Amino acid sequence: MSRIAESFADDVSAIGVHKEIEALRLATNDALLDLPFPDELSLGRDAAKQKVIDVGFGALDTLLKGGDPIRHVQRVTEDEAGGRLVNLSNRYGEWWDRHSPRLQSATSRMQDALFSAMIRISSEQSRVAEPG
Repeated sequence: MSRIAESFADDVSAIGVHKEIEALRLATNDALLDLPFPDELSLGRDAAKQKVIDVGFGALDTLLKGGDPIRHVQRVTEDEAGGRLVNLSNRYGEWWDRHSPRLQSATSRMQDALFSAMIRISSEQSRVAEPG
């Protein structure tokens, strides 16, 4: 993240937006470092084995009771996947709620600073270009 900001060092210096670029860099860096890893997508070897055993026993029990073991496996799989996706979605929503105000504020301040610099530079260029 710092390398990207450093690549704009000359431009930042020329237009005087040090404070704004640093605030945006920090907000972005903090958000990226806090980005939730999707643990819900990976059980781990032992947990996955246990899930397979549990689903297998559940399917066998369903078959012995006269039910459809394939439907049992489908339902368990759908419930598991749905629960994991809901949990992951909730965690990403919480992450966005935590970081979006700061990201949006830093982006807005940077945009305002760039617009002000553009107006200032345009005005300076107009004065230089005027005969006189």
